[in-house]
Amino acid sequence: MNTYRFHFIIALTFFLVILFFNLLIYQLAINIYNVLIVSIITIVYFIINEELIYGIITGSRGVKVICLFILLLLFYNITDLLYHIIYRKLPEYNIILFSYEVAPDNIQFNKNISRSCVTVSLISLSVSSYKFFRKRRFHDKSVIDDLEYRIMLSRVNPHFFKSIFTSALCKSIFGQGPAVLQILIKLTDIIAFILYKDDKNDQLIALQEEWKQVENFLNILKWNYGDSKVKVFQDRQFSSTIKIPSLLVLSAIENANKYTDWSEDEPFHIKVQHHPDVIQICVSNIFHPRERIKKPSTKFGLYAIKKRIFRYNKNYNVVFKEEENIFSIDIKIKNND
Repeated sequence: MNTYRFHFIIALTFFLVILFFNLLIYQLAINIYNVLIVSIITIVYFIINEELIYGIITGSRGVKVICLFILLLLFYNITDLLYHIIYRKLPEYNIILFSYEVAPDNIQFNKNISRSCVTVSLISLSVSSYKFFRKRRFHDKSVIDDLEYRIMLSRVNPHFFKSIFTSALCKSIFGQGPAVLQILIKLTDIIAFILYKDDKNDQLIALQEEWKQVENFLNILKWNYGDSKVKVFQDRQFSSTIKIPSLLVLSAIENANKYTDWSEDEPFHIKVQHHPDVIQICVSNIFHPRERIKKPSTKFGLYAIKKRIFRYNKNYNVVFKEEENIFSIDIKIKNND
């Protein structure tokens, strides 16, 4: 319905304008039925013009040539076409728009028709230009949103990497070299995944594919802080058909990790549930209020996530909550499986 709302408004405007001028001319003798017929003819001509002009503006070279040819052909023959409709076809259905008949070459008739058609064509040009610039503006905004999202991903918390590498060095010194090697491999996989997706600029990927890197990230957290610090509940495996905006879940989990108070018993929770219509992924962490005051969040990453999924708002939803010392990110993904 939203697709045709603009055309409906234009059609209603044409009808009201034609009705207004007919009221001025005929007053109480106005024929609403005739006004409606004239409005329909005007609206059909407007829609044809608007589509052809939009094709000229946005189409390929071949489409531009075809649309321009049809538009010129229509404009050249419009007086004859309308004369045939008004004085030949409509009377066959007992629709008489004018009580008197004029010759096809009547100068006043041709002048009135040409003037009306030029007006409608100019309106069509304005509407087509508006649609074009509005669409381009939306596209440019989408590009900017994607750029903000990519910048956010490139600003992965440096303290996380410093903590991992420091722990790796210490554990290697204390003879835990094999475990360190596996963790560094997982970390390398995550970095490669982020850089690859950033380079490819993939819009949608399989949730199952991204979840492998989420598991790598969670394994690193467990290794660094202890298994008991990270609690994960997943009711079942993801279907390979479920798609998400690339790096949506991974960036949300990394963002939650930034302010986690790891001195708590169970500071980091992830819960995955499949509902009939949606898949819900809830990430929550406990933070230290005083530390949060010292290092206030800009929320740049969170808003970048929300802005990027705005175009997919029917399929994805992200809600952030902060209550007392618990921060949570609730991600809902439409389940089409």
